[in-house]
Amino acid sequence: MNPNDMLFEGAGIVPAPASQIRIMIYENAIPAFAEMALEQLYQNLYSSLVYLRASGLAGNLSTYVASINEQPLAIFLFRIQKRTVHVVNHVIPVAEAEVERFSHSVFARFPSIQVIAFQSLYTDAQVLSFPFQRCNVSEDIVLTLPSSPDSYLASLGKNTRKNVKYYLNRVKRSFPSFQYQLLEREQVTPAQVHDILQLKTGRLAERNITSAFSAAEIARTLQLVRDRGLVGIISIDGKICAGSIGYRIGTHVFGGVLAHDLEYDGYWIGMLCCFLTICDSITLGCKEYHFLWGRDEYKFRMLGEQRDLDDLTVYRSRIHCLRNPGTVYKAAVRGYSRRMRLWLNSARKSETVYGRLLAAVRRRQKTSAPDTPAG
Repeated sequence: MNPNDMLFEGAGIVPAPASQIRIMIYENAIPAFAEMALEQLYQNLYSSLVYLRASGLAGNLSTYVASINEQPLAIFLFRIQKRTVHVVNHVIPVAEAEVERFSHSVFARFPSIQVIAFQSLYTDAQVLSFPFQRCNVSEDIVLTLPSSPDSYLASLGKNTRKNVKYYLNRVKRSFPSFQYQLLEREQVTPAQVHDILQLKTGRLAERNITSAFSAAEIARTLQLVRDRGLVGIISIDGKICAGSIGYRIGTHVFGGVLAHDLEYDGYWIGMLCCFLTICDSITLGCKEYHFLWGRDEYKFRMLGEQRDLDDLTVYRSRIHCLRNPGTVYKAAVRGYSRRMRLWLNSARKSETVYGRLLAAVRRRQKTSAPDTPAG
């Protein structure tokens, strides 16, 4: 059994004295300062009110703020459902000490609460006062941006750097009307967003993957683009042939959709759009580019590094673990299922007979492929 799927016994840790760290809990309310404070503290799309509103997840939330000398150390938005507190801001770094403080505060403030559920965190939690489960559920592939586009190009691997230069020159020579532009927020039209989503749908269909963007997903994308959009577009003869839909929060960029027209497969045009968008992000002063989940080879080729995302479930006591067997079971299953999927993907890519068989089975399957995480 992987220790990340086990229940860890509490270790009797004493939280920091209240005189040093101020804890505030706003029940069924989000204070006015929280929106800006969240973006400044985490610089993360999935921890922003912009994302939660666009996803319909901003209602009935309470707010926890831990601060020292008026500077926030942690801000968690959470929803109480029966006997569980669900933290809804995701994909953020949460240190063990912050989990400890929050757990003590919640269990003291709400006597009926038995479980605290965090989703998709970067966390180092190993020892807490309370029993807990921690399991890996995903990853964020993150590129730390250098000081200039030239530095970025120079840092790429030899073959990737050669391909960028070769294909950029080739497409410009072959198509004199080639144009790349980076648009932000209201500069992006709904028609441009729809065109890029259509390119993505066509690309996935070629790989026998069904990706039907629902009306709700399209509406969310349009809203996020209006609020925080950073969209790179390559056009030829005035027609969009590649696009990158991303979102800028502070100095971080989150890539949502990357797509290109199959007609230009021979020109590496999707990768060029990705490269040019990263370069413009550097010019804007951004510090990190998030390729998000999925261990796609191109993300590592573009120098992304893997950061694991874990779910963390904290229980008031061992007795409360026994009172919530469904929660314990589901957390363990998520961890085991994740490892099994990763193992199957690794085996499928191997050059063994078994790997080739798995690859053939995979090609016959038609599965959905969402571009953004659920809530």
